[in-house]
Amino acid sequence: MCIRDRYQRRVRDVRLCEMADAEDPQDAVSSEASKKAAQLDRVTDHHEEKELDASKVSEGLASLEAEDQAAQAAQRERARELAKVVVADDDIELVAGEMDISKHAAEQALRENQGDAKKTLSFLVHQ
Repeated sequence: MCIRDRYQRRVRDVRLCEMADAEDPQDAVSSEASKKAAQLDRVTDHHEEKELDASKVSEGLASLEAEDQAAQAAQRERARELAKVVVADDDIELVAGEMDISKHAAEQALRENQGDAKKTLSFLVHQ
């Protein structure tokens, strides 16, 4: 049941009660009904339905998808560059042992620092 239906039912009930109690039923009903109608108008004026502009939504989604694809492409390119860096197994063992990290994490850190163990250790200490 919507607000308007409830309001109309309530106004009808109020009118019936006022007619039974009032000396001049027409005046009492009309003043009360006008007050209730004004209150209802104030309540319903604040809530208006908003329609979404479909073109703006699709443009926004397309923009987000393009940004996501660009970020993924950059990440793939960075992974290709890091894969080209030659890393010695001894350096992986050294970094993993000294920094108490996994061999995979040590290898990744070495690749990011062009395979230089000293630079990698310094990077990890100051990180």
